[in-house]
Amino acid sequence: MPSPFPGMDPYVEGVYRMNFHSSFSNEIWRQLVPKLRPKYIALLAEWTVRGEPDEVLISPEPRYPDVGVFQKSPVGSIATQERIAAASGTMRSILPEEVPHISVEIRDAQKRRLVTAIEVLSPVNKRGRGRREYHRRRERLLRGGANLVEIDLLSQGARIRLEGKPSEGRYYCYVTRVERLPLTEFWAISLEDRLPPLPIPLLPGDPDVALDLQAAFDGMYDAGGYDLIVDYSQEPRVPLSEAEKAVVAQRLRSAGLRQ
Repeated sequence: MPSPFPGMDPYVEGVYRMNFHSSFSNEIWRQLVPKLRPKYIALLAEWTVRGEPDEVLISPEPRYPDVGVFQKSPVGSIATQERIAAASGTMRSILPEEVPHISVEIRDAQKRRLVTAIEVLSPVNKRGRGRREYHRRRERLLRGGANLVEIDLLSQGARIRLEGKPSEGRYYCYVTRVERLPLTEFWAISLEDRLPPLPIPLLPGDPDVALDLQAAFDGMYDAGGYDLIVDYSQEPRVPLSEAEKAVVAQRLRSAGLRQ
């Protein structure tokens, strides 16, 4: 069964896991491979980003509580000749986690040089340490002469750093072309919009390749069985405006998922 929403599904956003990120990136890769032949190749590249545990998932249900787990230490558990004060308790140390991240890289088939990087932003890219690491990577890519396509289908967390304020949207896509730096094109997407077909820039002189973002999302949704994963009888786990709540209710009624 397809998603009841025309574009990005807020329920999928609310249960966003690395499985979604990797599956969506894989659908993008599969779609682009035949379109790029024979001059270009597309590869799936994995890299890691270090983030705090509460940065890994942007969700109302954090993996760790805001107040640490407290255990009271037993009194007199250490027998020594000198008196040592017993600890008041123990708590969990929060350590950065290595989070895998998958990008789609387009390279020219002859020299294997990186032409365009496609990044599907994940929660760890949008908060704290993980966000800082991502922006350093972003700068390296652009200064290194690669085009950059960024797909942000998460309404929570900070957006990428750009001058000015874009038109209002729940989701955003960005295309930065090397020959037009420092300008970045953007697409603002509402809950009622289909995901846009994006231009994928290549080397100067070659026309853009079209990425059907909606087809990639639909393929990921069907292959991943998200109609079975998502509980549409509940409210989504992400904040919605009043207008968006009305859209959600209407879409679910139309799909027979809500009275």
